[in-house]
Amino acid sequence: ISGKDSFILESCFMSVVFRTLESPFSKANELAVCQYLLNFAEKSLAKVNTVASNEEDLLKCEKEDPYGIPFALSQLRIQERAALQETINKMSLNILNIQGPADKR
Repeated sequence: ISGKDSFILESCFMSVVFRTLESPFSKANELAVCQYLLNFAEKSLAKVNTVASNEEDLLKCEKEDPYGIPFALSQLRIQERAALQETINKMSLNILNIQGPADKR
């Protein structure tokens, strides 16, 4: 699966990522993985936001056909955004936890 549909893999992928991050490995590598995932999620969210400019038009279709494809697509896009934002939040928090307090002397 690639392209626009690759977000479907996130539910499977995220559990593996967090299970793997629980394994002991160097702070530098853990930080690098989290930073990579954060950057990837941020770029993906930016792409979703540019593609979803017609989302309001899709949501208007709900009045005509509340179970139609355009409305379903808009709902998927909303969920995709939420999943990417959650990934961004989790990775940001992980990075802060890995780095520890800034004034650790």
